Amino acid sequence: MGVASIYEHIRSHLPAEGPGLLPGGEALPDSGFTPGGERMAPGAADGLSNQPLFLQPKPEEIDSILAALVDLSRRPTLRSRRQVESTIRHRRCIRLIDPLLEAVRAETRMNQSVLYTELRTLLVTTHWREAVKLCIALLGLYRRPSDTDLLLTFGRHEEFTLFAAVALGSILEDPVPAWFGLAQQLSGWGKVHLVGRLVKHTDRPDVRDWLLRCGCANQIDDNLLALPIATECRLHEALAESVPDDALLEGARRILNGLLEPGPAPGLDAYEQGPEACLWWVRRVEGRTPRLPQFLTLSNLLQWIEEPDHIWPTEIAAEVRERVGRMLRAEKWPALALAELDSPDPTAAWVARETARRLELPVFPRLLPLLQAEPGNIALWAYLAASADRSEMERLLSLPQQPRNDVLSVLLRALRRFPGLGATLILHGLEDEQAASRLLALDVLGRWPVYCVLPELALKVIDLTRDDPLGVVRKAARGVLKGWKMPGGAE
Repeated sequence: MGVASIYEHIRSHLPAEGPGLLPGGEALPDSGFTPGGERMAPGAADGLSNQPLFLQPKPEEIDSILAALVDLSRRPTLRSRRQVESTIRHRRCIRLIDPLLEAVRAETRMNQSVLYTELRTLLVTTHWREAVKLCIALLGLYRRPSDTDLLLTFGRHEEFTLFAAVALGSILEDPVPAWFGLAQQLSGWGKVHLVGRLVKHTDRPDVRDWLLRCGCANQIDDNLLALPIATECRLHEALAESVPDDALLEGARRILNGLLEPGPAPGLDAYEQGPEACLWWVRRVEGRTPRLPQFLTLSNLLQWIEEPDHIWPTEIAAEVRERVGRMLRAEKWPALALAELDSPDPTAAWVARETARRLELPVFPRLLPLLQAEPGNIALWAYLAASADRSEMERLLSLPQQPRNDVLSVLLRALRRFPGLGATLILHGLEDEQAASRLLALDVLGRWPVYCVLPELALKVIDLTRDDPLGVVRKAARGVLKGWKMPGGAE
């Protein structure tokens, strides 16, 4: 049985109703045969590499793909379609597409009508993701509205949303409704790309209302979308208008939290009306039914105001400080946090645990049995290890540990705070086949005073200076010995 086409794969994983894909839909048929495989979230590679530094293809790359397209248009056969696949499948289409589109437009040898038919056939039959991206981009050149439904289908998988959005922008006289409908089905990089287009159309009330309420929330980082939504949708004005509904207040919280927490995009300082928007949000949520995510945003806001680098108008800062301080002192928060500690919803559980951490609630006894019952819960390992005191860390180390490098990494990072603890685990890290584990174990020992290091660990570090196959590990081991003022081995 052959490999399913990507088109068939996406269609078979579309839910009857509702957003997203059915389980298994994200993993594409070419996983394992492409650069990066499934190690990155769908659309991440294109989203992160769409920078001028990475968009400099070699002329021969463009020439080889163009030649394959010319041949396909003049001799449309299965073999010529496979040649197009072969020229693109292991390259990043995002790097090549702009100069390639220019070359296709200028190419006089091309039989355009034949090429269109062949591209559409290749699009629905190939199982290579970069070939899909190439075909989508080229179909945009033909500006045929009949391709809209096909592009919307591909756009439901966030690996292809960016390309589908650009093509729809070329094909449709008014692409905003198509972008808007698609954005509501997505939550990752595809949503990020679409919101980036929709914020240019906030003159449309339905688009503006949705952006303010639902546009910022995504699975990548709210910081990516917070500033453009806040500025283009004029968040401060929306909050100052008649009493806002709960959905607007929650959407505003996500936006403000995205601006308050560090991320890849500019933060609250870049939003000129940020102090005004924060003040209105605080006024509006005070007295409303409390929700745990509000506690974290209020806490982040108070921390922001107290930092000397952030200069706010005196009156606004004073009122926000007074209101937020009063809200954070309310007696309701501990009970709300404890009630959600073991929530089956990972997001709700994280919010409750982070709230408990900031409130310094003693939750270790409550969560340890949960970890014992679910030893593969890496998020719980990470939370307990990061917040543990010495006695609690000893209890974590005594648990039967999963043979997983992510658990090992979590515990090794925590051991930086506990000199002399976890020698067996550190030795395991020093002997692990993964270089990252060996480097992490060396980092732990490098932070400890030498008198806390057992002789067998010191001897293993000396061995690594000579015997490790990687120079970076040998160098790190010598650095540890130098910090201890001990002689290292030769290269």
